[in-house]
Amino acid sequence: MRYAIFSDVHANKTAFEAMLLDAQRCKADVLISLGDVVGYGPDAAECVNIARNSTAVNLMGNHDAAVAGLLDTEEFNEYAAEVAQYHRRMLNQEQVQWLAALPYVYVGATFACAHANLAEPETFAYLETPADAEDSLAVRPEKILFVGHTHERAIFVADGEAPPRKLPMQDFVLEDGLRYVVNVGTCGYPRGQTRLSYVIYDEGETRAAVYLREIPFELGEYTARIRKSGMRMHEERERRLRKVYSAAAVIATLTVLVGGLAYHAVHKTPPPVATKEAKSAPDQETTAERPAFREVYNVPENAYCVDFKIAIKRNAEPAHVAFSFLDGGGALLHSTKSMERWVKESWTQTRRTSSGFKIPPGARTMILEIAPRQSGMDGITISPPKFPER
Repeated sequence: MRYAIFSDVHANKTAFEAMLLDAQRCKADVLISLGDVVGYGPDAAECVNIARNSTAVNLMGNHDAAVAGLLDTEEFNEYAAEVAQYHRRMLNQEQVQWLAALPYVYVGATFACAHANLAEPETFAYLETPADAEDSLAVRPEKILFVGHTHERAIFVADGEAPPRKLPMQDFVLEDGLRYVVNVGTCGYPRGQTRLSYVIYDEGETRAAVYLREIPFELGEYTARIRKSGMRMHEERERRLRKVYSAAAVIATLTVLVGGLAYHAVHKTPPPVATKEAKSAPDQETTAERPAFREVYNVPENAYCVDFKIAIKRNAEPAHVAFSFLDGGGALLHSTKSMERWVKESWTQTRRTSSGFKIPPGARTMILEIAPRQSGMDGITISPPKFPER
């Protein structure tokens, strides 16, 4: 079974629909909302209806509880409390009753989830630290737990009696003897960026895996509806959005979407075990590993080539290098790697192009990647690329 698990839609129909489309592309069998379908945004009624019709499991979030009259808003900031009252007026009686009846916890065959810390789900305590993760793991027997609420993605892992530790944000396979807590981020109210996040949890036939999803949504459409609704936008939120909503940010997020879809469409095997520092999975293919280096560059409109320099120390592990070029809409124009294997050329000494790497017409973004290496980026120096213009 493959689950799309998301949280904190916050009345953002634009982001909700983008997430649903991406989950469909990822062939999710079941959709699970960890709560807060309302709050902050302009589309409370629409998002409640979408959740009722499209999501198999819907849990209670603190904003849902506030709108349903089950939670006092005295601990909310002024704007959040104001919007909770506004959303209560926007919803009909049936929609409010649906919110009021939402459960706090859902338990699946191999996992459990809630909006916030599972130690006391009705209190909506934040799960932000390894100690918070330990509290949730202590009250649940499942191997993996999923939460939201903080709007910040996180992965925690516990090994036996040892305290949980925080992991880097990356896809992973569930390993025997370990337990996990995953914060899925926010579908509809990202702070400081224009991308929504959620996860795909694939129980798999032999080994379960978690895939992180991060995709863009049309922010201009969302903010326009806020203003049209007559709601005021939270001043700090508007300041942040103005800062991050630029052409460069849009292009970069599109490349994440295209690259992520292509990766998961081609790689049929789960991602590698990347959770125990002293343990590896020899049966995992290197093609499923994350690159040792990945950087996205904006390509000037009049650039005709890119000059670059990659220096590798003598006798260091060879590096497999690949370039990908995308147009302004995020479509792949050309790549020096296939999705099944990386380009075979291995550079064992300093190498510089003599006339520059030719850029395809219409390219606006270049992605430079170095394939997974056991030594990571040790022994490699990369100089920033230059884009000579005509």
